[in-house]
Amino acid sequence: MRFGRFSLWCGIALLCIMLLTVTQAHVPITTGDNEAIETATHIHDPLKSWAVYAELREGEGGVANYFEFELEQGQRLRLSLFTPRESAFTPGLVVMGPGIEPHGTVPAFVTVPPGLDARVVEGQRPDRGSYEPFTPSALYELAELDTTVTAAGTYYVAVYEPTNGGRYGLAVGYREEFSPVEWIRVPLDVIGVHRWEGQSVAVILAPMLVVVIIGLALLFWRRRTLGSPGWLGSLAGLLYIGSGGITLTQMGIALSMVPITAAVVVTLFFALIPIIVGMLLLRLALRVHAPVAPKVRVALAILGVIGIVIWAGLVIGPILALLTSVLPGASAENQ
Repeated sequence: MRFGRFSLWCGIALLCIMLLTVTQAHVPITTGDNEAIETATHIHDPLKSWAVYAELREGEGGVANYFEFELEQGQRLRLSLFTPRESAFTPGLVVMGPGIEPHGTVPAFVTVPPGLDARVVEGQRPDRGSYEPFTPSALYELAELDTTVTAAGTYYVAVYEPTNGGRYGLAVGYREEFSPVEWIRVPLDVIGVHRWEGQSVAVILAPMLVVVIIGLALLFWRRRTLGSPGWLGSLAGLLYIGSGGITLTQMGIALSMVPITAAVVVTLFFALIPIIVGMLLLRLALRVHAPVAPKVRVALAILGVIGIVIWAGLVIGPILALLTSVLPGASAENQ
C-alpha cells in the first residue's frame, strides 16, 4: 500500500473528525440515591453540558429526584427534561434557589429548603418526539428552562411525577466540552443510554457481532496464512466497521419512532467515518508480513489514534490497532 495514498485518506478522516467535533453532546451523570434533598446528586459545573439518564420510581403520593449545584450571579441556568418514549409518564421540574422567580404550586411531596424560592415547570407531552443525532435516539421533550440567575448560591432541581414512574433524562448546562477520559468513554456511555431506553446489550451489540463473525469467517476461509499481527489488525478493522453498523442500526430504530430530519446527516457522519477508517485498517492489516517496516507501524498507530478520536470500535478496536503497531514481526507489502 503506498504511504502517500494512505496519508491522503488519513487527512480526509481527520477533516471529518473536525466536522464531528462541532456536534452538540452531553456528558452522562450517574445519580445514585437522590430521592431526598439531603442526598441530592451534586453537579459540579452546571454550565457544562451534562445529561442525567435515570428512572423515577413509582410511589404513593409522588416521588422526586433531587439535584444541586452552585451558581454565581449573572450565570445562565439551562435545563431540559425528556423521556425516551411516548407514555403516560410526564414528569416536571421544580427549580429552587435564591435567584429564582417564584411560579406555580410546588407539589406537597417536593422538599423546598428554607429561604429558597421555587419555580414549577410542569411537563407537557409533545405531539411527537424529536430525533437526537448524537446517540442517536428518539426523545420526547417535556419541560425546559433557560434563564439568568440574579443571585449567587446553591440551587436545587427536583424531577417529580405525582402518579407514574418511568425513565427520564435531564440535560443541564450549555457548554459542550469533554475531558480526555470523557471523550474516550463516549462509546461505552452511548451503550448505557440505549440500555436506559430499554434495549438489551445483545440488541445493541448485534450489528458489530455480525460484522466480526462474518468477517473473521471469510478471512479464515481465504487467508489461512495470515500472521498474528494481521489477524489482530483485521479484528480491529472489523470492530471499527461494526461500530458504524451499531450507529446505523440505532438510527433506524430512532427513525421508526420520530420523523426524519436534516440531523440524520450528522448521524451518517458518525456511522460512515468509522466504517471508512475500518476499511483502511483492514486493508492494511491484510498486507502485514514480517519483518516490520517503520512506516507501517506509524500507519497502524495513526489509525488507532483516529479510532479513539472518532469513537470507533468501542475502545477495543483502537487498542488492538495500537497493539498491532508495536508487535514484532509485522510489515506490509508495498502495493
